[in-house]
Order: sequence, then C-alpha cells, then structure tokens
Amino acid sequence: MRRNRADFDLCLKLFEAQIEAFAAAVLRELQSKLDEAVTALARTLLPRIRDRVPQRYIPVLPTSQITDVGLLPILEQDIKEYFGSSTEVFKPELSCIFKDSTYKSIINNDFLEALGNALRKGGGKRLAEQMLSKHVAAPETN
Repeated sequence: MRRNRADFDLCLKLFEAQIEAFAAAVLRELQSKLDEAVTALARTLLPRIRDRVPQRYIPVLPTSQITDVGLLPILEQDIKEYFGSSTEVFKPELSCIFKDSTYKSIINNDFLEALGNALRKGGGKRLAEQMLSKHVAAPETN
C-alpha cells in the first residue's frame, strides 16, 4: 500500500469526482421532480386559494384584479419555500479510514480467527493462514 500510495490517492480523487458528478445528476433530477410536484400542487390548490386569497398575497399581486395568471406564481413560490430544495435531501460524501496491519496483528490468534470467520466462504481460516504466513508477512533474507 505505501509504495502505491500515489496511485491509490489518484484513484480516490477519481472516485470522489465520480461521486460529485453522480450527486450533481441526482440533484438535477430531484430538483426537476420537485418543481413538477410543486407546479402540480399549485394548480390543484389554485381554485381554493382563488376563492380565499391569503392577505399576504394581495400586496404582491401584479394587478388589483385576482387572476390565475397572477396568483399561480405566488402560490408556487410559497410552496417552494415550504418544501425547500433538493440539496437538503441528498448529500453523498466519501470518507476514508486507513487501517494498518502490523506483524503483531497478523500473528495474533484473535485476528486470525476473526479473519477466518470473515473469509469463511472463500476458504476460511486456512486461507487466512496462507495469506498471512510468517514467510509472506516478513520474508527472511540470507
């Protein structure tokens, strides 16, 4: 790992860029669907709001006459403020935790047992012992 750290860091940066691109695409789609839902809800509520216009809408209406054309954008804005934006819903992020295995940990029976249990489907404890034999972990030189 240490000798390939630069390559690993590069892969992490690439992965993080992919996550950001994915998040941007998801946020665009979420915002589009949220806008559609707000418009549909505003159109559904419009007849009831038209009959009983809230007092806070009256000063911002474009004309003194209440029309659907003037009322709909105000109602949509009101609903958008209530729902918030898609950025509050979806925020993926990458976090890395680096763990180090030492010679003491790979010869520890508890570690080998836990690794053996984790690798049970792929050969279990025997596979872990083969992977982490003393020769592989710390080869002798003559």
